[in-house]
Amino acid sequence: MERNSDKPSKLYKLAYSISVIGHPLITISVFVLIYGYLFYDVKTTLSVFLLILLVVILPIAINNYWQASKGMITNFDVSDRKQRSSLYPYLLLLMAVITGVLYYFKYPESITVGVSCFLLMILFMSVLNFKLKASLHAASSFFICMLILKVSPTVGVFALVFSLIVAWSRFVLKRHTLPEIIAGSASGILFGLLG
Repeated sequence: MERNSDKPSKLYKLAYSISVIGHPLITISVFVLIYGYLFYDVKTTLSVFLLILLVVILPIAINNYWQASKGMITNFDVSDRKQRSSLYPYLLLLMAVITGVLYYFKYPESITVGVSCFLLMILFMSVLNFKLKASLHAASSFFICMLILKVSPTVGVFALVFSLIVAWSRFVLKRHTLPEIIAGSASGILFGLLG
């Protein structure tokens, strides 16, 4: 009996660890650094990374942490659909700013197009949020997966497996229902293919 009661706890811990590693703020940061290292010079890579870090990642992380600590949102992931509706306008504003900066300073087209497509995905998901809380974890992972598949099918397979595991973790943690995970995954695939 004790073994059976340990299984959900271990499974939950595993899913939680995967969910933390697969958090959009982490996966996007790592992807930008690796993609930049492979395809661009150090200056371009670091400037894009710092822009994304300072304009999007840190403001979202600080905002979510502050709101969660004050009890304004349930948790850092903003897992409640109604609470998430307040996150989207802020996220869209930050994404619009970084997209504008990238276009204005004439960063490489693949970067600006990729960020623009991510902005469009967030816009789509914010509209979808009126009816369904699509998984941002799944969307971000599958978005990145599609970008990787375009340049390296072999590495893309690993990215696909990772994306499926991240989506699974969100289901196990009960942060999302199966339709929410499918909606997030489909959004990531669609807009990732456009990127």
